[in-house]
Amino acid sequence: MSTNRKEQIMVAGRSMAGTHSRSVEEDDDDYWLLSTMKQKASIFDDDDVDVSSFQLLGVSGSKVKNLSKSMKESISFDAIEEDAINWDGSSTCSGSSTASDLKSARYRPGQLLAPSGVSTSRNSSSSSLLDSKTSSTIVKQDHGKSASDHLPKSIADAVKVQTKTATNTEVAKLEAEAQFLRRQLNQSKRDRYEKLHVRDTVKRILLGEPYSLECYRSKEDKLALLDTAVAMHDGNAIMAAVLFLKSTVKTQIFNQEIMSRAVAVNHYLEYLRSTREYSQLADMLGLLGRTEEAAMLKYKQVIRGSTDPQTKIRNLKQCLTAHFRTDPDLVQEMTQVHDQVSLLETQLPIEEYDCQLEKEGKTTIFKDFPRTRSIVGTSALSTLYYCCFYHYGLPENNLASPMAIKKQFRVKI
Repeated sequence: MSTNRKEQIMVAGRSMAGTHSRSVEEDDDDYWLLSTMKQKASIFDDDDVDVSSFQLLGVSGSKVKNLSKSMKESISFDAIEEDAINWDGSSTCSGSSTASDLKSARYRPGQLLAPSGVSTSRNSSSSSLLDSKTSSTIVKQDHGKSASDHLPKSIADAVKVQTKTATNTEVAKLEAEAQFLRRQLNQSKRDRYEKLHVRDTVKRILLGEPYSLECYRSKEDKLALLDTAVAMHDGNAIMAAVLFLKSTVKTQIFNQEIMSRAVAVNHYLEYLRSTREYSQLADMLGLLGRTEEAAMLKYKQVIRGSTDPQTKIRNLKQCLTAHFRTDPDLVQEMTQVHDQVSLLETQLPIEEYDCQLEKEGKTTIFKDFPRTRSIVGTSALSTLYYCCFYHYGLPENNLASPMAIKKQFRVKI
């Protein structure tokens, strides 16, 4: 074999070996690059991969994963779009760049920079893989939102009234109610000026329906209304007729007519008692000849009234003169009220005198046994015990003498 032939064979062998080694090296580089890209994509996007077994720049994989998720949740894509940069690192805000250039040159999440040595097909496959993983991560985040994300974000959203379409049944029900109320209104307007029979008016009072008594202007109609209400035995109807009669006729006519109707007058007295109109109640009881009830009512008013002893004495004397002395059947009650007035008039000077002695501090018994309460308003027996304790040695002509108290109020021991 010639020398030239040998050299050609050796050159061809070296070229084939070089080509084979370069293809093997390129395949190895492509394999490890793709493997690295998949691993990086899984680090930041895939929630199912165990990242606790590797580290990135001295930081554990789990921390890198948590940091990536928090950054994705807190940073919106709009902000990334506004701060986009070109592939060469220059800003996209330059005036020479067009809108299409800015859009094509911006960096988008989930897109990795491919080295120049990687083929276009492998770069596109890697991009599709990352896009699928990014979309799956976004879906997982959407499903993982809490219920608070769906709550209104402001007061205006919370109080915003949403329009609701009414059903045919609801519309028909509202129309029926409107017609009923319209009929009631028209009926009330007609009845206001239409004079019904007194029996029909009383029935309306019994049923709780609207009624008007203004159409009954004559005395006969008003009394007929009262008699019909009494015949119906309904307290509300009776009181409505009584109060209407009282407000439309003179007091003398009212008293004369109502006193002849026992049922109506009893309802009226109970009404005055419940409304605490005691003056009118006492006058009506006096007109009816029920003097004992009127006297006891006045007496209770005096006792429950003012706590001032002088005022109470004055009111008791007026009650004694106006109600008890005019009725011979109340002689015993008159004596008791008179004794109560005398007891109060006796207790007042004794109380004043003992208070003065207690302040001076010269009396031994008030030093040894101080008083615990006032004597005014106590019973006759308590007053006698008090005088025996503090004024035992006083003569009978003294107001605080126990013998004078016993004799004046007829206390038997």
